[in-house]
Amino acid sequence: MERDIKEEADDEVAAPSAARAKLKVVAQYAMLAFAPVVAVLALVVAVVAIATDRSGKTESGEYTVRMESLNASLAETRGELSNLKVALAHEKSLREEERKKQDERNTKIVQSVSGLQTKLKMSPTLAEQLREPPNVPAAAPVAVSTAPVPAPAPVPEKAVAETTVKPHSAVKPVPASPEKDPAKVKVLKDAIEKFNNKK
Repeated sequence: MERDIKEEADDEVAAPSAARAKLKVVAQYAMLAFAPVVAVLALVVAVVAIATDRSGKTESGEYTVRMESLNASLAETRGELSNLKVALAHEKSLREEERKKQDERNTKIVQSVSGLQTKLKMSPTLAEQLREPPNVPAAAPVAVSTAPVPAPAPVPEKAVAETTVKPHSAVKPVPASPEKDPAKVKVLKDAIEKFNNKK
């Protein structure tokens, strides 16, 4: 019996040791195969990373080129804008100078003409006319009457016939005002021409 027990114990010990030996062999082959598989996986990951890095570099390069071209066009636009501002300021100053010169000329003309008008005893002088505000007639209040409006008087037919037969082509000449004397007008024209020739 003791033998049986020893044989059973040996069988039990032998069975695990055979399974253990098989596991050791499988583990050893797995360890040998594990390194190349890990190496192949690492190689695949490295290739993918390099490919995405290259595409990322080309895309970032394209974006960099785009940004540089946009910056260059922005700088060019800013330069044009500053040139336009300078030109506008120059033109504005020229117009201001021209307006001042024109105002000075107008003042001299008014003074010259006013002096001539006072010598010729014309009133109001040009300076006085320019100083006084324009006469705007005040609006007269409209009166509403409650009295009945009288009927128009009957017009005789003969008067109607005479007015329709007469042509309205005759225009009365407007008498010349004493201020518009031809001699005075000539003197004014000569003075204005002399003043313009001085410039």
